[in-house]
Amino acid sequence: MQNQLNRVEVFKLGPGLASATRQSILTSSGLDIPSTAAFVRGGLYAVNARFSTPVAPDTEYWITRLPRR
Repeated sequence: MQNQLNRVEVFKLGPGLASATRQSILTSSGLDIPSTAAFVRGGLYAVNARFSTPVAPDTEYWITRLPRR
C-alpha cells in the first residue's frame, strides 16, 4: 500500500519469499488512503482508512475493488 498516493503495488514473490518483483501499480478513483487489502474470489479489495477525513457519526467508509492488470 502507498496510502497517501492512493495506490497499491502488486509484487510477485520469488522462491523462498527471499525476493519480489513488482508486477503492476493499481489505483482507482474510489481509493481514499487505503490501509490494507485482501484477495477475495479473484478480486483485490482495499479498505479506505480516510485518515484525512474528520470522524463524525455520519462519516462514510467503504472498500474499493481494484481493477485487474
